[in-house]
Amino acid sequence: MLKRLMRSSACATLNNLGMLNRDQNRTEEALKTYRELAQKDPRTFLPEVALTLNNLGILDSGRNRVQEAQREYEEALKIYRELAQKSPEAYLPHVAMTLNNLGILDRAQNRITAARKEYEEALEIYEAFAKRDPEQFSTDVGRVRKLLEELP
Repeated sequence: MLKRLMRSSACATLNNLGMLNRDQNRTEEALKTYRELAQKDPRTFLPEVALTLNNLGILDSGRNRVQEAQREYEEALKIYRELAQKSPEAYLPHVAMTLNNLGILDRAQNRITAARKEYEEALEIYEAFAKRDPEQFSTDVGRVRKLLEELP
């Protein structure tokens, strides 16, 4: 157990350093280790797999590696949707965040219909959460509404 926690801590550090330095290799290394840990303890480590995939999607999108980013966002979304079925309060905001990222990627690729669908679903989630916690989610609502308004 202690060894697994130490590996998890090392992965979190690699993931954070990878994002801070825009270092693809560190983030990919973190993903590989999180996947291994998730095989043994999915409840603990599957959310970290999804977060790391989302981070890789951000890095790849920024490097115009569109297909890789799309694949990473879609896998992260699939994991977050599965997690949200069991714990919606904890994971639906992550579903919305990933939908937002996919929408941005699709908009940049002129896939307007897909982007609109992703933004609309993200907005629906954020609005539901903003009713209960406006301080935390109102900014998200406003951001996604603006993205929708800017679509052709």
